[in-house]
Amino acid sequence: TVFMSSHNLHEVQKICSRVGIIKQGEIIAEESIEELRGKKIYVVEATFDGKMKRSDFELDGTEVSKESPESLTLRIKGDINPGISKLHNYKLKDLEVSHATLEDIFMTYYER
Repeated sequence: TVFMSSHNLHEVQKICSRVGIIKQGEIIAEESIEELRGKKIYVVEATFDGKMKRSDFELDGTEVSKESPESLTLRIKGDINPGISKLHNYKLKDLEVSHATLEDIFMTYYER
């Protein structure tokens, strides 16, 4: 066993099979890279043709991680459908949905 400490999560993902996440000096999670990546966490980036209301996207399991009057980035844990269904109330200019990166997943532990 070798312990590696790094904030470069891309590097960690290439080298390690298991990761531990430390917050305020305590290990708060220890999982394999595959277990972490298997968590259903999505990143949804939407640009609207007009203004949107943040409150429309304040749902359980959904966090607004970035926003401006005409765009937002959501991090959705679990079922993606409630967050996506709110988009039908708006005219979209652009929409991108992706699986969370290891860094996105890592950040969910620090938001707790």
